[in-house]
Amino acid sequence: MQWRIQKKHMQEEEGSVYAPSFDHGVGDPVENDIFVKPQHKIVIVEGNYLFLEEDGWREIRALFDEKW
Repeated sequence: MQWRIQKKHMQEEEGSVYAPSFDHGVGDPVENDIFVKPQHKIVIVEGNYLFLEEDGWREIRALFDEKW
Protein backbone atom coordinates (compact mmCIF):
# COMPACT_ATOMS: atom_id res chain seq x y z
CA MET A 1 0.00 0.00 0.00
CA GLN A 2 1.34 3.43 -0.98
CA TRP A 3 0.68 4.96 2.45
CA ARG A 4 2.87 2.37 4.19
CA ILE A 5 5.72 3.42 1.97
CA GLN A 6 4.99 7.09 2.60
CA LYS A 7 4.72 6.53 6.37
CA LYS A 8 8.18 4.94 6.36
CA HIS A 9 9.47 7.81 4.20
CA MET A 10 7.85 10.31 6.56
CA GLN A 11 9.69 8.83 9.53
CA GLU A 12 13.00 8.79 7.68
CA GLU A 13 12.70 12.28 6.18
CA GLU A 14 11.98 14.30 9.33
CA GLY A 15 8.20 14.06 9.08
CA SER A 16 7.56 15.34 5.55
CA VAL A 17 5.39 13.31 3.19
CA TYR A 18 3.77 13.62 -0.23
CA ALA A 19 0.03 12.99 -0.43
CA PRO A 20 -2.24 12.51 -3.43
CA SER A 21 -4.73 15.08 -4.69
CA PHE A 22 -7.72 14.47 -6.96
CA ASP A 23 -8.32 16.00 -10.38
CA HIS A 24 -12.09 16.23 -10.83
CA GLY A 25 -11.60 17.30 -14.44
CA VAL A 26 -10.32 13.86 -15.39
CA GLY A 27 -11.75 11.93 -12.43
CA ASP A 28 -8.42 10.55 -11.29
CA PRO A 29 -6.08 10.95 -8.33
CA VAL A 30 -2.76 12.71 -8.81
CA GLU A 31 -0.10 10.90 -6.80
CA ASN A 32 2.45 12.87 -4.77
CA ASP A 33 0.79 16.20 -5.60
CA ILE A 34 0.63 17.71 -2.10
CA PHE A 35 3.72 18.12 0.08
CA VAL A 36 2.87 17.90 3.78
CA LYS A 37 5.52 19.32 6.10
CA PRO A 38 5.90 18.70 9.84
CA GLN A 39 4.81 22.28 10.58
CA HIS A 40 1.40 21.61 8.98
CA LYS A 41 -0.69 21.08 12.10
CA ILE A 42 -3.99 20.27 10.39
CA VAL A 43 -4.39 18.08 7.31
CA ILE A 44 -7.89 17.41 6.00
CA VAL A 45 -8.31 14.19 4.04
CA GLU A 46 -11.55 13.32 2.22
CA GLY A 47 -12.78 9.97 1.00
CA ASN A 48 -15.12 7.17 1.98
CA TYR A 49 -12.28 4.70 1.46
CA LEU A 50 -10.86 5.89 4.78
CA PHE A 51 -13.63 3.93 6.52
CA LEU A 52 -12.97 0.62 4.75
CA GLU A 53 -12.21 -2.38 6.95
CA GLU A 54 -9.92 -3.95 4.34
CA ASP A 55 -6.23 -4.54 4.95
CA GLY A 56 -4.21 -1.44 4.26
CA TRP A 57 -7.07 1.00 4.73
CA ARG A 58 -7.57 -0.01 8.36
CA GLU A 59 -3.92 0.86 9.09
CA ILE A 60 -4.18 4.21 7.34
CA ARG A 61 -7.25 5.16 9.35
CA ALA A 62 -5.21 4.73 12.53
CA LEU A 63 -2.93 7.60 11.42
CA PHE A 64 -5.76 10.15 11.68
CA ASP A 65 -6.91 11.78 14.91
CA GLU A 66 -10.53 12.26 13.81
CA LYS A 67 -12.82 10.64 11.26
CA TRP A 68 -16.37 11.86 10.40
